[in-house]
Amino acid sequence: MIEYRQLATPAEAEEAARWIYQEWARFEPTQTWATCLGDVVKSLAPEVQVPRYFGAFEQGTLIGIASLVASDLPTRRQLGPWLANVLVQPAFRGQGIGSALVTRVTDYAASFLDRIYLYTFDQTRLYEHLGWSVLETSRYVDRSITIMTRDFKSMPAQVVMA
Repeated sequence: MIEYRQLATPAEAEEAARWIYQEWARFEPTQTWATCLGDVVKSLAPEVQVPRYFGAFEQGTLIGIASLVASDLPTRRQLGPWLANVLVQPAFRGQGIGSALVTRVTDYAASFLDRIYLYTFDQTRLYEHLGWSVLETSRYVDRSITIMTRDFKSMPAQVVMA
């Protein structure tokens, strides 16, 4: 049985940061391993709402991650917070784990935000199925992207960002 929850330990944060760095962050000119790790570790503080990282665990082993971060797209710094870092290990893909993680993040965000954003290179239909709407199409790192939004009916509260 798969357990979905917020990351809770430095070891979990380090593993998630390693995945994020290997998959995406190392290609960003301003990202370093220390910055990537620091961002994930910040989310372990209970008083911090953003960033917040979630994991999917099978028998205690991290098999997928997703996060809510303040900023994810350098060309759209005025937008945020963002659903980001949705990643499921290859052996576990196609089982709905990524969708469940996205739902965890959106449920969490809906408890204190009016809206969140994401960008995707190729998963627009999946996110539309999960309740997201296309905001615009653009280009980033020489690739086409779709920027999407998810609106919530909750009233905004004070957001604590690290």
